Amino acid sequence: MSQRALTVSLAAILTVLYGILFILQYQLFQSGSPDFRQRLDNVLTYAEQGDWNKSQEEAKQVERIWSKGQIVIAIKYADTSYTMLNVALARLLGAVKEKDLHSVRVDTLESKALYDNITSLSPRSP
Repeated sequence: MSQRALTVSLAAILTVLYGILFILQYQLFQSGSPDFRQRLDNVLTYAEQGDWNKSQEEAKQVERIWSKGQIVIAIKYADTSYTMLNVALARLLGAVKEKDLHSVRVDTLESKALYDNITSLSPRSP
């Protein structure tokens, strides 16, 4: 096998693998109704309405979705934003449990910003 054929073959394999990561990311985070980002919005909406039980249920769904899909994100984009999102989601769960509306607002906005960055085609470092 020539050097050129090997290079083309490896490039094709990497392209297919990267495409599979994007498809998996979409299926895990964006194909449901409500999707991951909408669930983050729901956590905040229910907290603002004072319905902490529903807010906690949504927070648990966010945690469940993240647990299922974080390995895909880690493979695709294991950087500072990934770690920061893990921390922000943990703080969000704690804020909902403690019924701390201010922290829920801050952690929801931070989680959404980090999630949007990580799942974009061209993520930027914070």
